[in-house]
Amino acid sequence: MIARTSAAVAAAFTLALAASGAAAQTIAIGYGELNSISRSEVGVTFATPWTGRHWNLDWAVNWNVDAAYWRSSEQGTHDNRFLWDLGVTPSLEVRGDRTLIGYPYAELGIGGHVLSQTNIGTRYLGSSFQFGEFLGVGLQFGEQRKCSVSARILHESNAGLSEPNNGLTVFELRVSYSFR
Repeated sequence: MIARTSAAVAAAFTLALAASGAAAQTIAIGYGELNSISRSEVGVTFATPWTGRHWNLDWAVNWNVDAAYWRSSEQGTHDNRFLWDLGVTPSLEVRGDRTLIGYPYAELGIGGHVLSQTNIGTRYLGSSFQFGEFLGVGLQFGEQRKCSVSARILHESNAGLSEPNNGLTVFELRVSYSFR
């Protein structure tokens, strides 16, 4: 029930963004892994009006919507070696001034995810609803900062709302293109 409700909320939020005229600012693809778990994702970022500049740093609050495919190389008792993940995450991005190799930035996000099932490989996640957070650093390239490469650590778990709470963590590399 929670999974269906959460999926409906995520879908409604995405449709509301699209209907409001909010255009996707950035599209990204990413891949990450740690131990026996891997994650492939496609994501879009929507800009918000919350931006500013302080201490020679630009900052912006964004909405990230992503779809991911998790895979485990371990065989569990339920024979589920993969799952799908839909996430909606508000994030804070802080960008620095140009360096010799590009424009550095850091990002932090905390949001919600809905999983297609509650176990993958030997991990039991307790519920289909998971909280997700990421911390990343990257470089934007070009005078208009249209292309970027970043590295993230990403973690998802149910924050102890149900048992068990065997979260998922990966180190991820992302490539993105901005339409701004």
